[in-house]
Amino acid sequence: MDTRKNTAATVIAVILAVIALLAVTLLLRSIFRSIAREADCTWNSYDVTDDFQSIELTASDGEIYVYSFYDDRCTVYSSGSRGTQVDIRVEDGVLIVRQEDRSSWLRRLFTGTQENSISLSLPADLMADLTVETSSGYVSVSDPLTFRAVDVTTASGDVWMADIAADRIAVETASGYVLLPLTASKIREEIENLRYPFRGGN
Repeated sequence: MDTRKNTAATVIAVILAVIALLAVTLLLRSIFRSIAREADCTWNSYDVTDDFQSIELTASDGEIYVYSFYDDRCTVYSSGSRGTQVDIRVEDGVLIVRQEDRSSWLRRLFTGTQENSISLSLPADLMADLTVETSSGYVSVSDPLTFRAVDVTTASGDVWMADIAADRIAVETASGYVLLPLTASKIREEIENLRYPFRGGN
């Protein structure tokens, strides 16, 4: 009988110790997040001066914005945690922008993940191919911009396109909404021409 009581007491003690450890871990995580959120975030901008005919934007996670400032500048803005690395280069006429969060799992556990983002400001008169890939996050392509082709792939997250023109637009998403504001006549025209082949999504 005493053995059963001792065993039950030991099990209860272990359970209480695990609960206490989880509570302390959650408390420390909350404290570290509140302290590190501002200090851990970085903001950078890069001016692209080389000529290019195609654009490839890739992000492991986070939001991607493409828009125009109505001038002849091309600028990349990036934000994220200090563990986020951004590779920007023009290679064989292709503007390549890759963002990857390489923070350790322990750092993410206590500080959380920052809201990574890439913003690309393009000249209003640019004509190029645009390819966007992200595993998660919102994708926005807007403002009066003209592309030869637009290809967007995301595992999750909404895709928004407005005030753009392209010979071909293709969007692929496993989950999320594809939002493409068009007038009724424009919708009929594009459906008849099969210029918007949407695959997947809701």
